[in-house]
Amino acid sequence: MSRHSIIRIGALTFTLASCAVGLALGEPAAPAAWGDLEPGPYAVGFRAVEKYDYSRSFEAKKDYFGTPLPGERGRPVQVCMWYPATAAVDDPRMVYGEYAFVYPGDSRFYAFLSSLQDREVNVLHYVFSNDQGAVIDLQSESMAAVRDAPAAPGRFPLILYAPYVNGSITENVILCEYLASHGFVVASTHAYGRSALRSHEDAASLDIVVTDLGFVLATMHAFEFVDHDRLGVAGGSAGALAALLFQMENLYVDAVAGLSAAFLRPEARETAEGMPGFDARRASAPMIQIYGGAEEGLDPSLLDSLEYSERYVLAFTEMAALSFTSYRACLATVFAPDEAERKAYEAACIYVRSFFDAHLKGDENSMAFLKASPERNSLAVGPVEFSHLPGREVPPTQEQFIEVLRERGVDAAVGIFEKFRREDPDLVLFEEYVCNYAGYGYLQRGQPEAAVAVFRMNAETYPGSANTWDSLAEAYLAAGDEEHAAECYRRVLEVLPDDPRANEELRAILRSNAEQFLNRPEE
Repeated sequence: MSRHSIIRIGALTFTLASCAVGLALGEPAAPAAWGDLEPGPYAVGFRAVEKYDYSRSFEAKKDYFGTPLPGERGRPVQVCMWYPATAAVDDPRMVYGEYAFVYPGDSRFYAFLSSLQDREVNVLHYVFSNDQGAVIDLQSESMAAVRDAPAAPGRFPLILYAPYVNGSITENVILCEYLASHGFVVASTHAYGRSALRSHEDAASLDIVVTDLGFVLATMHAFEFVDHDRLGVAGGSAGALAALLFQMENLYVDAVAGLSAAFLRPEARETAEGMPGFDARRASAPMIQIYGGAEEGLDPSLLDSLEYSERYVLAFTEMAALSFTSYRACLATVFAPDEAERKAYEAACIYVRSFFDAHLKGDENSMAFLKASPERNSLAVGPVEFSHLPGREVPPTQEQFIEVLRERGVDAAVGIFEKFRREDPDLVLFEEYVCNYAGYGYLQRGQPEAAVAVFRMNAETYPGSANTWDSLAEAYLAAGDEEHAAECYRRVLEVLPDDPRANEELRAILRSNAEQFLNRPEE
């Protein structure tokens, strides 16, 4: 019989007591599952908070027959966090089973989390090739964290971790513990569908993960040990894509890390670019992508398109996607480890930690480490393709551009506009109506030269819009330049037939304005 037979396999439910039994006090700070990873200066604490997101439903109000259903209907979210702590050496460390079933403080979550645990055990059976004894043994494997340990003094950078669309917090629990020991708060939640535990790896599922990350971030604002001015996002597999999309929607994210090759699958770009929030220009935070190159048909085009982000890329050419999850590292604690795979995972953890040390803490030594290959950093990890791609200067957002126009003046705004348009003639810095509104503001204040400059930027950005040329013509007339006004009115008549923006009423007005000026009698 297994030495951990106290776990109830039939119900697949671990109680808190059964998980904690038999832990040795005074064990080493770094557990066996960490391999050769060196812990940082902090003990690791772990907490869980259960909340319902009432802005999104999970349970139906009624069953198929119309009978009202009892219980909460909001989306249940268990926010799990690892943080720098002040635990004593002899405080009992958590075991893996406590991560597979994170015992809730809110009893209403018990059935839901038990179902998630069933899903997690199925994942472990897949990883462990259906070796039930190994799955059982893993549940009592000692980890590093102390449940509900006091937080260390100070405020620490926050890293949000997005798991695979059907993943849980266990996906990279070793990395999360490791980062916490080095002075980061890591927060995550389990991933599941809109109204079911399982979902497909598609745009809808990614959107759920992104939204859940936002809920996790909002929840973390309640904790004083979190420094929200230093924010990173990480993810594994499809979660890496979710992390990227989250950064595009939240410009206060300072750094993005991705593990595993789902980010580079051929279908990833199509899925990502179909998301409402996708905008490659908004992927401006530095990022690191680490993946196994053993998968065939990888497509780097999505990563290549993120040209405004400084990118660090490590492709471990002989590793598979699962190599960069805690599952494989934990597997090595039960079976004889694959040394190459273990070294690759440990190197990935070190690079991710160095990446966040560099970009969230400003550590210069970590920055130097980050820009060098594993070989130069004396990490013996087998063949690795390493590249560092500096990002292009990030253009201003529309809000930033209008702020420059308002606070620094027209000349400063025009200089920025011309600089970025030279680099990318198709770049759009503002919406047509926003620039038009700003231009008329200058006209109303009696500054026609400034209005000309603003309307000219609008017409150059939207040359197929008859309205932009009409506005520019009006500004030239206010400035006393009839020659250029006539040129603009001729452009109005040229583009008006094919202008999709103008309705019939506007077409009539624009045509009348242009013809009235161009056909005026000679004086």
